[in-house]
Amino acid sequence: MKIKLEVLVSLTAMVTAIAAVVVAIVQTQVMREEAELERTHTRLSVRPFIVINSHTDTTNSQGSFSIEIKNEGLGPAVIESFLLELEKKKISGWRALVDAAKKNEKNNQLSLKISESTINKGMLLPAGGHRQFLRLEADVEFIKRVKNVGDKALLSLCYCSLYEECWAITSEMERPDRVMSCEQ
Repeated sequence: MKIKLEVLVSLTAMVTAIAAVVVAIVQTQVMREEAELERTHTRLSVRPFIVINSHTDTTNSQGSFSIEIKNEGLGPAVIESFLLELEKKKISGWRALVDAAKKNEKNNQLSLKISESTINKGMLLPAGGHRQFLRLEADVEFIKRVKNVGDKALLSLCYCSLYEECWAITSEMERPDRVMSCEQ
């Protein structure tokens, strides 16, 4: 009986050791999965989400037209690249949109109020922040022409999060696309 008791104790010790190893392996896997979920949550908690908006007001005799970007995400966006095109040609700035609308303008006494802003590489757009790039006030007919030209323009923007995850968006898109980097 003594030998059988020793064998039973040995087997019990081996089963306990194997169970401990299995529990340790499972616990390690669970901890890895929790750590990955935590990293994913942390990245999402600072993810920017930029949208491009244009606004036209033609309710009065004087109308307005504006273009802006807004960060609707939870974290800041670092602007890495910006491109403005009109009829598939790169243009240098917002005034080119206004000039294109002025091409067939018959009224030389056109009263314009224009304010414009530039986009620079490295510009930081905080969560909830917005930046208006063009605001134009003029008579309603001219605003309609500017809107028509603005609808033909293509604004392309690439931005990154603080974790250097990057997205690209154009004025033709509703949602940004994930990209590997903003390098051209």
